[in-house]
Amino acid sequence: MYALPPALRQIKESILGILVNHINTFFGTCDDLFFELAKKAASNKEQNLYFDTMREIRMRKPDVISQFKREYESLYRDISKPKSIVDEPKNPFESLNLVANDEMEQNVAVSGIVGKVRATWQEELYALNCRFDYLLHSAKINESNNPLDPAQLCTAFSRSLKVLDVDFTARIILLKQFDRVVVREFGQMYHLANELLIASGVLPKIRSSIINNSQGGNTPHRQRQHPPNTDLNERIGGANDMSNANNMSMETSSNTGPQKTYEVVANLMHAVRSIGQLPRDIRNRYANQPRGPALPAGDLQHYLNQQLDQASDDALALDLRELVYNGLVALGSPSAPRSLEEADEDIINLVAMFFDYVLDDNNMPVPIQALVARLQIPVLKVTLADRSFFSSQNHPVRRFINEIAKVSIGWDESDKTTQDSLFGTIERLVHRILAGFRGDIGLFEECYQALLEFTNAEQKRSQLIEKRTSEAAVGKAKVDQAREQVQQILFTRIEKAVLPAPIWDLLVTDWQRLLIHNLLKYGTECIEWVEAVQFIDDLCWYCNRHDDGKSQARKARLLPLLLDRANQGYQQLQLPKESASTKLTSLNALLEQLLQGNQQVGEQGISAQHLAELGQSDAGGKSWKEMTALERQQAQQQVVAFEYLQKVERLKVGSWVAYTPRDGGRVSRCKLAARIDANEHLVFVNRFGFKAMERSKQQFAHDIQLGEAHLLESGLLFDRAMDNIANSLKKLAPPKLQVS
Repeated sequence: MYALPPALRQIKESILGILVNHINTFFGTCDDLFFELAKKAASNKEQNLYFDTMREIRMRKPDVISQFKREYESLYRDISKPKSIVDEPKNPFESLNLVANDEMEQNVAVSGIVGKVRATWQEELYALNCRFDYLLHSAKINESNNPLDPAQLCTAFSRSLKVLDVDFTARIILLKQFDRVVVREFGQMYHLANELLIASGVLPKIRSSIINNSQGGNTPHRQRQHPPNTDLNERIGGANDMSNANNMSMETSSNTGPQKTYEVVANLMHAVRSIGQLPRDIRNRYANQPRGPALPAGDLQHYLNQQLDQASDDALALDLRELVYNGLVALGSPSAPRSLEEADEDIINLVAMFFDYVLDDNNMPVPIQALVARLQIPVLKVTLADRSFFSSQNHPVRRFINEIAKVSIGWDESDKTTQDSLFGTIERLVHRILAGFRGDIGLFEECYQALLEFTNAEQKRSQLIEKRTSEAAVGKAKVDQAREQVQQILFTRIEKAVLPAPIWDLLVTDWQRLLIHNLLKYGTECIEWVEAVQFIDDLCWYCNRHDDGKSQARKARLLPLLLDRANQGYQQLQLPKESASTKLTSLNALLEQLLQGNQQVGEQGISAQHLAELGQSDAGGKSWKEMTALERQQAQQQVVAFEYLQKVERLKVGSWVAYTPRDGGRVSRCKLAARIDANEHLVFVNRFGFKAMERSKQQFAHDIQLGEAHLLESGLLFDRAMDNIANSLKKLAPPKLQVS
């Protein structure tokens, strides 16, 4: 085992003391928590479960803390292993081939906690990753093996709870309480750890641009901070001084701003071109040929106007580099084509790379890609004449293209054959630009405003429908949850009863509806609910044989009370008077017979049909040993890896998803409209706001794992494209420009 650096040993010991102190506080709150739960328990069985958990925690608390210390120590032992061992550390949940439902639910609970902490303390965690990585030369540190990452700490605590002999329900409650009491203190703990490392001289300053890149999930390995370039005000063609380029930092992020991103890309292009690695460089078309005089800007614009008039509808086949080179040959000669100003070369390459990205962007439907691609020549004309295109987010051309990408993210190809007018609107606006653009960017602004007006009106309608869809789904979930609760209450009270068939029908059908009604309307603390539940117990007792005089007297007193309660129940259900009267007459006759001691009324136990109506039918599941090899393989395929559950937990309402059926059918797109806490379901709508589907969190995670569901990016298209271009160029840049 490798010795930890002194600064890391100090962190390890300090944080352990803090964690143990918080865990002691956590156990102190568990006594009150389980006592309150026991007071509110719906049955003796549930109450005993909570009391047993209290006793187990009191007895085994030292063992849990000792086990947690061992788990915590192991995190640091693992981090000190040679790099080859910890380069790709595995999440403990990923090694499971078949996970029980209970354990899966526990995994979901842990992933929810982890996702929340990572989102809240993103910068602090990233700084810790960088500083730990700086200290440890034998391992690459990231969120999967940093011992202070919430995934490692929560997993260590979850494993420590296995010391307790408690029910799974209690284990989940403990995890949630751990979240409330201990995890809430993680932020202060991360701040302290960073302060201790800074005080020890470990990376006192970490640039915000690096921290912002942590959203990608990868920690740079011992990333050094380069001095920023102070002179980046040259236009794109004049930044070819490699001494300046070699000194600049190549990190880009969404927070660096469009001007900064543009300058970084410009310098990268020159750096890559200097070693002949710029992909599909227009200069490569005439690399070994004599070059004529540079083509004046006016001649180049005139040539592009001609090409715009002759452009075909097959925009996907258009290559801007090839188009411009053909013009250089036509305006010069095949043996000595005209040349370009270096600034113009860079502009052409950059615009071509932007449209390459557009045509590879899976976030945009292919028919929409084809429409945007038809704007290649107009966009090139604009950028050659107006360099602010790259540095201004409010440039009309950029806004128009970004808006097309934004509004079309939810469009799928089936819409093209329906009454959907979005595609037609975009198509008309693109044709308007192709037919009328001769250099006035005001045309792009007019088209942008027209598209905005159309989509705003459409969005108002879809938001209203989406709101109603979400409310309906939430309401249905509440009803389903109430039904499950009522069915369980009914089942526990009547599962061993022997009752006449009409009584079974009354309780399982009518009274189940009444209990659901009362639970949703009044809750469990009202007199209506209590009396409705008491009616079940009284009616079951009444139907049993009682020969002693005291019981017979009670039966006689109960008869009118039972009939009155049944009548009140039917009134609450708003049954038609004739139907309610018939039911009461039949019930009265039956209860009279039982009062007279006539037990020949067809008494029977609970039937399979009634079990099904109470949600208690046997699902016919097999144990692992009973499964065939094929059934085991199918069961394993249903297991959802922990990483995909984490993705679902991090998914925000409003995120778009593309669904690709396994049979290769039509791709559909839908948006997450609501997360329903009552049943852990996700509700998705189409872009009109109508419900597209509903999935449980586990089902949706499984869809992602199988590759059927793909999360779509909804950021500004141009910004995403520039970041992508910058990242691609970084990989080709000379070693001096690479971040070591």
